[in-house]
This record gives sequence, structure tokens and C-alpha cells, in this order.
Amino acid sequence: MKGIVRFILFYILALIIYNSMMFIFDRKVDLADAFLLPLVVTLIMFLVFKTKGDQ
Repeated sequence: MKGIVRFILFYILALIIYNSMMFIFDRKVDLADAFLLPLVVTLIMFLVFKTKGDQ
């Protein structure tokens, strides 16, 4: 349960950072990329930290 909450918080943080950067640079937000790319990055980071924690 603690891992799921941490994943959701990381994902929300990634969404905020990615969407603000895209809005600053492009002045528009593409909704297809706005949710998929942060999800992939957060999932990779979460899995890397999870495997490092298991070692």
C-alpha cells in the first residue's frame, strides 16, 4: 500500500513538472503525451528504486 501511494505521488509530480515545462516552451499541452510520457518515466524510476531497495 505504501508503494502504491508513493507511485501515485511520483506520477503526479512528474505530470506537474512535464506539463509546466511543455506549457512554458510550447504554450500548449498535448493531452496524449501529457499523461503517457510521465507515466512511463515514473514507472521506470519506480522499478529502478524498487530493485535497488531489494538489494
